[in-house]
Amino acid sequence: GAISVMVNRSGGSTGAVSVAYTTANGSAQAGSDYGATGGTLVWNNGDAAPKTIRIPILNDTLRESAETILVRLGNVQTASLGAQASATVTITDND
Repeated sequence: GAISVMVNRSGGSTGAVSVAYTTANGSAQAGSDYGATGGTLVWNNGDAAPKTIRIPILNDTLRESAETILVRLGNVQTASLGAQASATVTITDND
């Protein structure tokens, strides 16, 4: 499966905007619990639609407690980041 994290553009839709994103280990570990993800979200001039970051979740047979992944935004172009430039995502065990 995967987790989807929505990123919103606020303050209008004039001009092109981009922001880089990365995932980082919280208590979950890249490569064994989730697939490390990074890239750039782009809003073209006139576009204010939410963008989605998709983080692959790796299935295993271990019984584990809930674990966290950090999602960070940065390197924004032609705009500024709002109050929330990062998020903690919790994945739960399915075993």
